[in-house]
Amino acid sequence: MWNLYLDEPDESWVTKIQNFDYVIISSGTWFFHPTMLYLNHRLIGCVDCIEPNITHLISSFSYRMVFQTTFRAINNLKNYKGVTFLWTYSPGHFENGTWEQGGDCPRTMPFRRNEKVLEDSNLVFYKIQLQEFEIAQKEGDNKV
Repeated sequence: MWNLYLDEPDESWVTKIQNFDYVIISSGTWFFHPTMLYLNHRLIGCVDCIEPNITHLISSFSYRMVFQTTFRAINNLKNYKGVTFLWTYSPGHFENGTWEQGGDCPRTMPFRRNEKVLEDSNLVFYKIQLQEFEIAQKEGDNKV
């Protein structure tokens, strides 16, 4: 079980990126692990847990909040002059089964445009990433 503080960026990370030229924000499957969620130092619920008497939340809730917190932390850095990149979701690319079921990715070339599309939760998470990045980008542009 993991503990995730939705409104608190990891200080060991935030304090190190101040002088970076590039920061790449990436995320992925760790949002699908059983996780206890905290807001304002208080347990507010969990994702994918079996704990009784705890509010069960959907992973897209925590996903959105983590992106908001991450981008806010970057925008609040006083002297950050770097470039922030967002590494987004890509369509599933395992063949002969999923990753957990022995599938693999034998591709040597990327998919062509519209050959493969995002769907289901990957599409939901991709849209959250883009929405939160665009919001943060506008907020960052307004600071300049």
